[in-house]
Amino acid sequence: MGFWIVAVVGVVAAAGFSWHEARSRKLRSVDFDQIVGSLQPIPVAQLRAIGEIARDFLDPASVKRREKCSQIWLEPEDIWACIGGDAGLKRLAHNAEVMILLAACVYRWDIDETYVVSQRIRRDALQLKRGVLQIRLARFARTLGYRNRKVAFELQQVVASYHLMRERLLLLYETKQYLQHARLLEVL
Repeated sequence: MGFWIVAVVGVVAAAGFSWHEARSRKLRSVDFDQIVGSLQPIPVAQLRAIGEIARDFLDPASVKRREKCSQIWLEPEDIWACIGGDAGLKRLAHNAEVMILLAACVYRWDIDETYVVSQRIRRDALQLKRGVLQIRLARFARTLGYRNRKVAFELQQVVASYHLMRERLLLLYETKQYLQHARLLEVL
């Protein structure tokens, strides 16, 4: 019995290692221009709105700077409109995946600092994906007549995660790959 457990664990570990190596090889072979070309553009006004929503979510002291002293200054419908609705949500999720690839590109060139930053970007991407899933589930539940009060929080979480990913990636390219920073800045 013990032999079979060890054999199964060994097979699963070997499969996981093989999958990881294949994915790493694929990431190393992708060209920077190909990755940047797959980014979906986000309008400047929408980026400003994303930045404002993210700052309010991430910085509680920003409440004091507004006339209306409330921590909830935008309703979920307003945030939904700011990100561009369902199409905007898909665009944010797609660009989050591309930003992970872009962080992996820098990791190839400079391993020390970029490891930590790329892990932060991955963590933000996980938060974004979880939030997108929660929003989609809540929207589906709404069609069935249920109301989920977490939608406002999840929308803000998605926006804040995207904002953090974008800012971290741009700063990483500015400090480590300044020649490609300008190209990334115009697209992202």
